[in-house]
Amino acid sequence: DNKPHPTVTAKTDGDLYDREPASKQITTGEETFLLTLIKAATHQLTVTNDETTSVTLLGQNSEVFTVNSNIPDRLQILIPGERRIAGKANEPESQANANPRVFADPTPYFGKTGTPINQTAGVPFVVTVNLTDKYYNTVPDVSMPAVKLATTDLFDTELDQQSLTLGTGIMAPTLVTATTTHILTAAVYGAGPQYNVHPNDPISQITPAFTVVPNNPTKLQVILPGETAVP
Repeated sequence: DNKPHPTVTAKTDGDLYDREPASKQITTGEETFLLTLIKAATHQLTVTNDETTSVTLLGQNSEVFTVNSNIPDRLQILIPGERRIAGKANEPESQANANPRVFADPTPYFGKTGTPINQTAGVPFVVTVNLTDKYYNTVPDVSMPAVKLATTDLFDTELDQQSLTLGTGIMAPTLVTATTTHILTAAVYGAGPQYNVHPNDPISQITPAFTVVPNNPTKLQVILPGETAVP
């Protein structure tokens, strides 16, 4: 066979963390590629001709198709300043640490990016809790757990448990102690699958330490010898 054989690449640009196959030379008129997509979303595959070969072929796109989330695996908590990144997972199938196409991200947490912003004592703020698969895709179509939010603030009023809706719950805690070391933890409340700790990411349901600053001044406080202020 003296006909030239093109080398072809199959990829998707809509999934930063997928595992894509190496280019292949087509010698029999047909070739199979195995792709592992990570992000639950609509996708389109693109097949292109390797520019280093002597054969020029027009690239082709697949039909648009949907990748659904996998089975529920863990809880994820997000606070203001953070956002979820589906696919950024500590799993062999995800290229979160190895894929050169992935943007540089100094955030040490999987499944999200960003830095928590300061909160103010006595002011509610939004906390998002997601039920996700092991790739941090939200799982909307299973029986939803009730979730309890715990804080490290000794003097705040703890929120009641709340059932997630379509894989997500929005809560609004009000912390009252000004400090730089607040941490929130989400946990399943009651019976059923717990989704609380996963060995590949044991901190997905725990926030980074964040700061709560004092509110506006409203009073004076007198401290006598032997007393200690307790904010």
